[in-house]
Amino acid sequence: MTTENQNKTQPGGDARNESDEIIRNAVTQETASGYYTAEWGEKFGVYADGRVHIGESVGMEIAEDERPIALIKCPGIGNIDSSFWVDGWTERNGEGEYVTEDGRTLTLEECIEDCFQNGEVRDEIEEIIQRLLNSYRMDVESDCVYGTVVE
Repeated sequence: MTTENQNKTQPGGDARNESDEIIRNAVTQETASGYYTAEWGEKFGVYADGRVHIGESVGMEIAEDERPIALIKCPGIGNIDSSFWVDGWTERNGEGEYVTEDGRTLTLEECIEDCFQNGEVRDEIEEIIQRLLNSYRMDVESDCVYGTVVE
């Protein structure tokens, strides 16, 4: 017999399902864009109320109940393969910027943001969701403090 309280704390219980839903709803085109455009060393955290924060100090909250329920490291915009985000619709100019087919001049960060606003990015969003879910599940299954950072 499982009590309601036990069900909420056991892996697979109501709390886990609720957290899965919070994580899935938190990763939007806008927040996913922030993950890819963040600097190296920054972390992407999803909090119990659905907020997303990206930054170096995310996950370092003093009070345990204020920490994110899921936390992953951002790759760092300087460490990603830019060709994935710019090939086929931009040309690089001599100043390191990208010129689009319609004549706009964009930085790599702006190209990534444009892809998330106008492109097909479901796979990239799902990859972030899965990494966050793995981060959350590692904590629940090992009784660790929430916020284990997944590489």
